[in-house]
Amino acid sequence: MFSYTERKAQFMFSYTQSEELVERKARFMFTQSEKLISYITRTLSLINIQALYPLHIRTRSKQGLHLYKSM
Repeated sequence: MFSYTERKAQFMFSYTQSEELVERKARFMFTQSEKLISYITRTLSLINIQALYPLHIRTRSKQGLHLYKSM
């Protein structure tokens, strides 16, 4: 049988190992979520530009409308 100090040392070792694992997983998930957020933001801004740009031109004067048709 293990003595109290040996069991305590084993517990502390496994605790620090699991703590490091959790920290590594959390860091990985954080970077993945950051990448996802930046991708979504870029996609939404691209969609906004594509959706709003023609409307912006269409709502202008006849010259602007002519410009839109010629594109």
